[in-house]
Amino acid sequence: MATTPRIAPLVLDRDGYACVYCLADLDTDGVAMTVDHVTPRSWFDRGVATGDADAAANLVACCGHCNSLKRDLDLALFAAYLRAGHGWTAREVRDLKARVNAATARPLPE
Repeated sequence: MATTPRIAPLVLDRDGYACVYCLADLDTDGVAMTVDHVTPRSWFDRGVATGDADAAANLVACCGHCNSLKRDLDLALFAAYLRAGHGWTAREVRDLKARVNAATARPLPE
C-alpha cells in the first residue's frame, strides 16, 4: 500500500501549506491542496527510477494547477517546460529547483 496518504498531512505541514512550485498559499488562497511526487510515481513503476516513490524526500506540497501542469515530468523536465513554454526566467527556474531541493531535504514534522 502506498504511504503517501499517511504522510501527506506531514508533507503539507513541512512545506508550510504552500505550493513549492508556484508559492500559492494552499491554506488561505482557496486552492486545492495536494502532494506531488517530484520524480513521478510512473517512473518508479516503469523502472526508470529506483527507490521509494512515496518517500518524504520525493514528495512536496503542491497546488492542483501545478500538479496538473507537471504531469509525469521530473523536476528537470518540469523546469525546462516552464522555461520554454511558460516564459519563466532562468532565475525563476533556478529558484524553483532550490525550493524543491530545500523542501525535500527537510525532515517531516513529528
